[in-house]
Amino acid sequence: IMYRKTEGNPFFAIELIKNLKAHKYITIESKTEVTVDLKNIKKEPVSDNVVEVLIDNLSLLAEEDKKSLFIGAALGNRFSKNTHKHLFETLETSPYPDLQFLVDEGLIIRVDINEFVFSHDRIQEAAYSLYDSEKKESLHFTIAGLLEEQTKEDHLFEIVDHYNKSLSLVQTPDEKMHLAELFLEAGKKARSQGAFSEALDFFSRGIDFLPEDSWERFYDLSFELSFGKAESLYINSEHDKAEIILHDMYNKTQKKYQKGEIAELLLQLYCISSKYLKAITYANEVLKEFDITIPEKITNEIIENYKFKLDNMLAEKGIENIQ
Repeated sequence: IMYRKTEGNPFFAIELIKNLKAHKYITIESKTEVTVDLKNIKKEPVSDNVVEVLIDNLSLLAEEDKKSLFIGAALGNRFSKNTHKHLFETLETSPYPDLQFLVDEGLIIRVDINEFVFSHDRIQEAAYSLYDSEKKESLHFTIAGLLEEQTKEDHLFEIVDHYNKSLSLVQTPDEKMHLAELFLEAGKKARSQGAFSEALDFFSRGIDFLPEDSWERFYDLSFELSFGKAESLYINSEHDKAEIILHDMYNKTQKKYQKGEIAELLLQLYCISSKYLKAITYANEVLKEFDITIPEKITNEIIENYKFKLDNMLAEKGIENIQ
């Protein structure tokens, strides 16, 4: 029966034995005597799914221990006792339970004085399934706020992940703008680490929090999020989508140096896509907006003249002051 149910998986076998023991189908009479109710074991429908068996096992725990496991599971595979305790005492009125009990039960492992890890990813999955989606969202929203109060930079990706799991609770305009800024930070950090797919997701989610008139009311934030998304699309070889965003941005952008940044990325996009004629045509159009006209025939004298003008302009204004 055990082999048929577990297919020889030792972890599942142990959990199934715990389940049968909890339901009194296996009784330990003494150190040398065990009673097994084979008749009822065969009759009783025991799930073939390890997570369902785990959930059944965990549901038999005391309520405070279930809540303790649930909070740990929401924090992740590894969690600190300090954060876990703070959350439990914020959310619950009952006394903080001793984590040693969960260690003794084999559900979590103490890796150092303040750190615990789930003994198996299936246990974390089952613990996370103990409560409904509304409870989960509320917990993730609270976790995100707590981590922000601590060292935000160290937990930035964790914070946005927890907010991602509680988006229905983000409702006020101020909360949405805060998250737009937070996702911008996460996008920049991911981009700096070369994680461009993740950066694209962060920038895109940040844009989702902006109001329709964001380019009028929150110009800088709108520009940074949109440019970050377009650049990430470009790097992820989604050139058509990047081109659409960049052209839209160019029409909304108010500052010349930002138009230059957009044009530069568009020209790179055209060149890497082998659209050289389109690149030349577009470059000429943009340069005209900067009062620069390139003659059809280029001579060394013309090049030196433009170089002289450019050097003088940079010397007078400095590149950071060119608008």
